Amino acid sequence: MRAAILTGANKAQEEILFATHEGKAALADYFGWDLITATDKNYASHPHPSWQKIDLIRQKLHAYDAILWLDADSFVTNPKACPMPSETAFTISADWCEPTPINPEKRWISCGNFWTVNKPEAWQYFEQMEKFKSIYANRSCCCWEQDAFHQVLWRSKLGREVTILPRTAMNAVKCTKEGITERIQYAKGDFLCHLTNVDRFAFIEELKADLRANL
Repeated sequence: MRAAILTGANKAQEEILFATHEGKAALADYFGWDLITATDKNYASHPHPSWQKIDLIRQKLHAYDAILWLDADSFVTNPKACPMPSETAFTISADWCEPTPINPEKRWISCGNFWTVNKPEAWQYFEQMEKFKSIYANRSCCCWEQDAFHQVLWRSKLGREVTILPRTAMNAVKCTKEGITERIQYAKGDFLCHLTNVDRFAFIEELKADLRANL
């Protein structure tokens, strides 16, 4: 499989992008994958940077069998635990804050970290997401590309092209939320920690130590 890890951030988020680089580089070395890092020069002023990850994936996907997008604030701590892409167009984790009990007809996913396989259905999925760009891409609140992804997941037959893994498979977090019965918090041995909704830099040294223990 010819695969690449794709990550990136604009100027506002470049400090956390650089702080998490060690884990992404270790993942690339472990599997022999390319690591592509988009920086401020690769980002436009609009739409929202979170939406632009979809544009970045589409720009690079032609050259690969699959691309693993990792958010700038995701720190890989255990390359050996990296989920491989399924045969579907997307392999992605349930969102850490998906309500429980889970509604199988209306799953919540996280676009923080996910695989895209270079197959026609992936390109079709992205095209359908474009229908929602005017609604979500430039608004002031979360979640930009993720809400468009949800709309296609819930409304289209292409939703069958999404393999949804447990929350912590690709989206373990440090934050908490009442009322969720499944594990959401990062634990040693997990593939990565997505540093969302927390003081991200408070955990970098801990996660670096976990990475080195797993190599």
